[in-house]
Amino acid sequence: MKDLSLEKPTELYALYMNFYKKKDFSAEDLSIFREFFNSLKVDSFIEKPTIQQNKPIYKIFLTFSKNKYVINIYNENFISIYPWDGGYSMDYLDTSNMFKAYNLYGLCKYLIPK
Repeated sequence: MKDLSLEKPTELYALYMNFYKKKDFSAEDLSIFREFFNSLKVDSFIEKPTIQQNKPIYKIFLTFSKNKYVINIYNENFISIYPWDGGYSMDYLDTSNMFKAYNLYGLCKYLIPK
């Protein structure tokens, strides 16, 4: 993500969708986000997957000076990302082959236990 490489987000938090628990991310967590996006490969981007649960378990909100993004986390293998303003379609990502330390599902599960 271009915005993440240029500036720190002004707001970065996760929301557990079942009980609407909110958790702000720390500076250390921000480094995990950078590593997550740096570790993405072209084959990580996929067509819309068929998943049992269409509603995300967690949502992550990244706010920059000019842009805001939402990351939907469905499970440990699939996420989607899109700009808040809806100007672009949702990108789906397969995170099943990603290094576990950079998996955003694991990070959210650690920060906001069910």
